[in-house]
Amino acid sequence: MTKDRLWNKNFVIMICANLATYLAFQMLATTLPLFITTELQGDDSQVGTVVGIFTVAALLVRPFAGNALMKYKKTTILTIGLTIIVASLGGYFFVSSISFLLFVRIMHGMGFGISSTTAGTIAADIIPASRRGEGIGYYGLASTMALAIGPVIALQIAENFGFPTLYISCFLLTVLAILLVKFVNLPKIAPTTPSEKVEKESLFESLFEKKALVPSIILLCLGVTIGSVSSFIALFGKQQGIDNVSLFFLVEAIFIMATRPITGKIYDRYGHFFVIVPCGIFMFLGTILISFASSMPLLLLAAAIYGMGFGAMVPSLQAWMISLVEPHRRGVGNSTFYSAMDIGVGSGSMLCGVIANVTSYAVMFRFASSFVIVMFIIYFAYLNLVKVKKVEDKKIAV
Repeated sequence: MTKDRLWNKNFVIMICANLATYLAFQMLATTLPLFITTELQGDDSQVGTVVGIFTVAALLVRPFAGNALMKYKKTTILTIGLTIIVASLGGYFFVSSISFLLFVRIMHGMGFGISSTTAGTIAADIIPASRRGEGIGYYGLASTMALAIGPVIALQIAENFGFPTLYISCFLLTVLAILLVKFVNLPKIAPTTPSEKVEKESLFESLFEKKALVPSIILLCLGVTIGSVSSFIALFGKQQGIDNVSLFFLVEAIFIMATRPITGKIYDRYGHFFVIVPCGIFMFLGTILISFASSMPLLLLAAAIYGMGFGAMVPSLQAWMISLVEPHRRGVGNSTFYSAMDIGVGSGSMLCGVIANVTSYAVMFRFASSFVIVMFIIYFAYLNLVKVKKVEDKKIAV
């Protein structure tokens, strides 16, 4: 039996567009805390607020983007989201205060919320169901590559050419993504439920997908940990006297790229349990190790361990979520999924910023790692409920 074809023109284009979009995102995300603390004389709490407001804006717009994906052309919605990002990038040139930066970040977050939700849905439509874990893993490698090279490029540009040049680079990358999307031709996804049911959906049903709830809640918990690492690792390195902290992202990305193709195939063959459990353990150990890092070798070891966990966790959760929802509601499912990520990262960044401000970065990272334990409690409780339900169904059948 031949495998369903994964690699085609649409899939390659979407990977390239995703790479351009996330490269611009990572370049800004890495340097923004430094911009706030050096150029605007802000503190850790304000860094957390600026990072958090971005995710809150993305969170608020995602449900409406997901609903629109059931009604309108997906590539058009993606182009709208990317265009909003381009417009917001122009605003960074004029930032001279925290308050105006918050306004720009809200606009940027809205554009990112629309574009990332739509791009993920387009990728899910393109990828064959039998290779979903593998396909989403490869698609996500674009954001991983951005994570690897984005911080390095961004820090070099900011230090040698200044922040305005950095913003121009991000602007051009996003424009490139818009141009690439023009060449995508999508297959039509027919609804599996009568159109009358779609029309009679409640407001909640039209904006959120209940079947995506468990993977999304798990991602929300992990988002706190993810937000703490992405937002504060550069400042932590500076406090610890560790130079070239961008190497953390490079090592993390290398281990993500090394493990993701393997874990994608494990997911497709054995299911989510055999990916989520080991990856959760790696994320917990990696975050704890970061908190004790006082030298570059120890920080890079933490990056490797954290990368092995984080790299496979998110695409596996997304593949699991997609398998639970109806094909025509993938947009709403992705909206629910990414919204959970936004809540986790946004609230986590704000909360961790406050904790770091009153304690230390080390204490903050240990606090963030505890949410991986919360994730495990929720996951195993869900598996137990599913097991109990299967036993009850068998009794009823007998």
